[in-house]
Amino acid sequence: METKDCKDDADPCVEPVCTAGKCAIQQGNAGCDDANACTGADACKAGVCLGAAITTCVDDNVCTDEACDPKTGCAFAANKAACSDGKCDDGNPCSSGDACAGGQCGGKAATCDDGNSCTADSCAKDGKCSNTAQAGGCEDGNACTVLQACANGICVPGGSANCDDSNACTDDSCDAKSGCLHPDSKTPCTDNDPCSVGDACKGGKCTATAAKDCGDSDDCTLDSCTQAAGACVSKPIAGCGAFCNASSDCKDDANPCTDWDCPTGKCAVLYPTSACDDSSARTSGDTCGKGKCEGTTIICDDTNVCSDNTCNPKAGCVYLPNTASCTDGQVCTVADTCKDMGCVSGAAADCDDLNACTFDICEAGKGCSHTAQGLTCSDSGPCTVGDQCVGDKCVGGSAKVCDDQNNCTTDSCNGGTGKCGYNAVAGCGDPCTNDGECGSGQLGPCLALQCVTGSCAATETTAPCDDGSVCTAKDNCVQGKCQGNASGCDDGNGCTSDACDAKTGCSHTQAKGACADGDLCTVQDQCQPGAVCKAGPAQQCGDNNPCTSPDKCGNKVCVGPANSAPCTDYNQCTDKDTCKDGSCSQSVPKVCPDDGNACTIEECSYFGGCKVGSIKTCGDLNPCTDDACNLVSGLCEYKANTVPCTDGEVCTAGDYCSGKKCNAGLLLECNDGTIPKFPAAPDLGCQCPVARCRSLSLDKEQGA
Repeated sequence: METKDCKDDADPCVEPVCTAGKCAIQQGNAGCDDANACTGADACKAGVCLGAAITTCVDDNVCTDEACDPKTGCAFAANKAACSDGKCDDGNPCSSGDACAGGQCGGKAATCDDGNSCTADSCAKDGKCSNTAQAGGCEDGNACTVLQACANGICVPGGSANCDDSNACTDDSCDAKSGCLHPDSKTPCTDNDPCSVGDACKGGKCTATAAKDCGDSDDCTLDSCTQAAGACVSKPIAGCGAFCNASSDCKDDANPCTDWDCPTGKCAVLYPTSACDDSSARTSGDTCGKGKCEGTTIICDDTNVCSDNTCNPKAGCVYLPNTASCTDGQVCTVADTCKDMGCVSGAAADCDDLNACTFDICEAGKGCSHTAQGLTCSDSGPCTVGDQCVGDKCVGGSAKVCDDQNNCTTDSCNGGTGKCGYNAVAGCGDPCTNDGECGSGQLGPCLALQCVTGSCAATETTAPCDDGSVCTAKDNCVQGKCQGNASGCDDGNGCTSDACDAKTGCSHTQAKGACADGDLCTVQDQCQPGAVCKAGPAQQCGDNNPCTSPDKCGNKVCVGPANSAPCTDYNQCTDKDTCKDGSCSQSVPKVCPDDGNACTIEECSYFGGCKVGSIKTCGDLNPCTDDACNLVSGLCEYKANTVPCTDGEVCTAGDYCSGKKCNAGLLLECNDGTIPKFPAAPDLGCQCPVARCRSLSLDKEQGA
């Protein structure tokens, strides 16, 4: 037997040999592998493959524990040891509280925001915060300042808001929170009528209480007030006090408001109380009183803050446009101004709260609102993505995905650098026959080591878990990740900004700016300390109808109950106009005084009122009658006259009137010396053909 006949067992450290006819083994010197990943320079020694232990499993990461597995080699498991000994440093001077997490060292980013919109906030390389003054617009929180701008890091107002509404009957002021206010004043005023007294502010309007009394207690004078200067004038009544025997001896002064009598041998004036016309468009229901025709003063008030109301004696009420401050009823405009009798919207309300996490808009009927729906932001954490604004705070989004598609590694993100790290899980990938051989490697709450087809592998679980955020509920494992449903933090208060922090939970921060107090009849409501929505000024209400009062606001509609106040229908042919069913419709026809002339027709026009009527026309188109109207009977009379006329025949001359008819005069001669036959053709005149004329001799023979 030879050595080649001996079977080789493939062990590199022993060799088969034939000695004395028998197979035996001897020490080999070939290279070998001891199958231990933690040794190196393997070599056969005394028939055994041995290697030197490796001592260089070092990753220079204080957040990992170094180890060597005979099967896999060096392994680096995440630890938390550096959290207590202070060795963890992420190298970022603008972070603090550095600690190990998932095998990476990271800290919380420094907050350098000083809450001042006039500074640019940043963190320097030395880790110190810098707040540098910057230019631009700003908001100082004072509604009584305008054109605010940053200056040396301070928000400086450009001037004071102009709250003058040019109305003497309002007290103009400004509230730092609510803005311009115009409450009604009770101060003395003037309605620019020199013949009125007791002018006083009422309901924001200057109104007179009575007419100036110019009576001098003398029955023989007529007393009045001159509209131009407001002076009292006493005009003697002609004939009053004259001697008489009967009332007919007293001369009528043509005043419809005086009658004459002779009670004691002297003419005296009586004062009837009949209807009359004082020729003033400022009054209605004119009636005689103490010899004067007076009516009730028409109150000119169109309840329009954008008009100045005056009354002209001839034209009546006059409403002139002004440029006063007003409110258009829209909470999304400011500094509204009157123009062309209407309230013109001013500039759009500034709803910017200088917070990048709010979407600022102004809604009709509600005012400014600040919502974060749909807005994205950055929470300065490099290991979160899809950060979202919640309330007025930026909340970190989902964790950055660090997935190397290897279930045998634990994947993590470095909180300081944002870089992903992958650490091998002990035992994962080892051969196995059952789950118990796979141990319990650190795979997280949603993965477990199980024996799958003879190898330990990470498998997903559906167990309950905790994603570490108090802002979620019912956390559960889904596809190897712990996920929860967001829990709401809305407290239903428009004056708080609601947010949720993953560690501390819900917060409700005092908000500022416009809000809605739930009352539709107030405008410019504002949030106050204590998260209370304070009602703004009342919405100006006026339906411009004098027959409804007082006007009130309710459900966005300005309404007032119908009244029965005096009014004017602007028809000068009606008297005693009165409101009925909300409109000026109750009145009586005006009685125009008779001028005593039966030949005039009394007339009343809508705008002019009563006036002397037109003369009755009497005409029969006959030149031989004198036409006239009988002043007593009012009948037309036609009397014959003898004035010259024309009978319509051009070949006659000297025609004359007689018996209410026009009679022909002498015939004219034709060109041939004849006299035309009468009647001649009028259109031929004396150009009559000879055949139409008779000779003078023939006329003489016939005694023509």
